[in-house]
Amino acid sequence: MKPKQFITELIVLIILYLFIAFGIRFLLGIFWGNSSFDIALHDTYFTLPFNWIDFTLFPFLLLTAIVYLIRSLTSRFKKQHINIILIISNLSLILSTFNIYKTVLFFEQHTTHAGDGWTVYPPLSALDRQQPGPLPSERLLFDHYVLTFIIIFMLILVVSTFVAGKNWDAKPHEQNIH
Repeated sequence: MKPKQFITELIVLIILYLFIAFGIRFLLGIFWGNSSFDIALHDTYFTLPFNWIDFTLFPFLLLTAIVYLIRSLTSRFKKQHINIILIISNLSLILSTFNIYKTVLFFEQHTTHAGDGWTVYPPLSALDRQQPGPLPSERLLFDHYVLTFIIIFMLILVVSTFVAGKNWDAKPHEQNIH
């Protein structure tokens, strides 16, 4: 990669990250003093410390993957540096999606009443009738959306890797996109 190409791609990535970082700070209202993320859920109030990695990594990877997919499609997968950034951002996006899904499962495990250490008063064991069975998962739609998201970006990763590999040593007038 030539130094000019490297600097250009680095500037594009920095602009994307700054756009995401300032956009999230603006949406969460962190510009105006409070540096924590507050969630009021039913009778519970969660306060999460604002962590740049947690709040900016996934949107940055998503925006980077989409922008570089468009750039790769417009250059017909001929530019290797764009293809490499697309593949790395796409793979990182898939891995961070698994991390987000793991976090959702962790929160669900610790916030359900069926978890260890939680007791609903009056306890159901004190009742004379049969205890109700387990409730169905409330995150069923979330599971489907996450799986669809992962499958779509996995297909993009496989196709872009295959086409970029076919065009790896191709001359500018040669193209093996078929």
